[in-house]
Amino acid sequence: MSRYLATLESHLTPALNQLLGRMIELANPQNLNLFVTGSTMRDVFAGMQARELDLVVEGSPARLFPGDTAGGALRLAQACDERYPRTGVKPKLTPASIHEHLRTRDFSANAIALSVTRASRGLLLDPTNGVADIANRELRTISAHTFENRPARLLSLLRLKIRHGFRAAEKTQAQWEEAMAAKHYRQIRSGDLLSELRSVALEPHPLEVLQAWDQAGLLTELLPMVAKTELNTQGFTRLQKARQSLPFGIEFPVDEESLFFSVLVEHLTPKQRAAFIASSGTSPELATQWQKLGQKASKAGRELESSAVTRPSHVYAVLSRAGATATLLLASRETHRIVHDRLRNYFTRYLPAAVAIADQSQIARQLDARPKRPRAAPSDATLPTTGIAGTAKA
Repeated sequence: MSRYLATLESHLTPALNQLLGRMIELANPQNLNLFVTGSTMRDVFAGMQARELDLVVEGSPARLFPGDTAGGALRLAQACDERYPRTGVKPKLTPASIHEHLRTRDFSANAIALSVTRASRGLLLDPTNGVADIANRELRTISAHTFENRPARLLSLLRLKIRHGFRAAEKTQAQWEEAMAAKHYRQIRSGDLLSELRSVALEPHPLEVLQAWDQAGLLTELLPMVAKTELNTQGFTRLQKARQSLPFGIEFPVDEESLFFSVLVEHLTPKQRAAFIASSGTSPELATQWQKLGQKASKAGRELESSAVTRPSHVYAVLSRAGATATLLLASRETHRIVHDRLRNYFTRYLPAAVAIADQSQIARQLDARPKRPRAAPSDATLPTTGIAGTAKA
């Protein structure tokens, strides 16, 4: 195994490593050249755990349909050459080699590819010197027309600066400022805006990204109904605090996207929510997911307040039915003391204990079992009087 493959494996979660293995198994028999690229390789060289699997194939992506995609963490695209007739329109795509494809990317840090299939397994491609730019903690555009071609990259630059703590190269910063002055953000397509918002949902500090957009005036231009409420700063802060309650080392699969959008629109009126959905290009199905998530969290909160919930197993059952995402959303919202205490017990005691129980059918019984009291130490009156220090007189 090449050192690049070993480094990649160490920066992927077990679920993403399994997913990559399935994709390779699909690609090899078909002699398809498959590459890990984009955000995955950028995160690997930046020393961060990858959030998603970003793959490019020379050929039709339809031939690599894997079924399960680890909760939507797979991005699969065809290697193409992109041509933009004018600002903000969809590019004309022509199938191309991976080398040609990488040169059409936005930033050099996103133009690194690692081959994972038979013909060139372990080969690293870096035609725009992205590895060096990452080492220098610098974001550099590949083309002078990067922001003009796809104005949503105005948002991407700010997001990546927050994510990695990078700076923009001097020429790149000048290009960004020129594009802002030309108001290219007004040509951002709703699909590209939604894609950026989905990327923010996976960031470790989404509020900081939104605040950077707001400070640049982009939220006011693109999503005024969100900027008008000055963001849900309190909601995102509480969510970050709730995450700190999660027990270390225990799998707690959260739908980050639904959680992010639920918090983002939490304080909007129905009219503002409708405007947000229209402006962001959100599908009705996605909007329904947010609503259902909020309803599920509220229902779990009411159940936890109920006098019928008297045992640890009851708390565990309520939150297991609600699911991880709704539980975390509830933890970020709830101020009622009894609910707060039961959530704390769930995270610190019940969930770790349940994970350690091999027989899942015994979870309720063992959670409710009273811990055995340690045997009390003997009092001074019952201490033996024999021995060197306490020999009794005859």
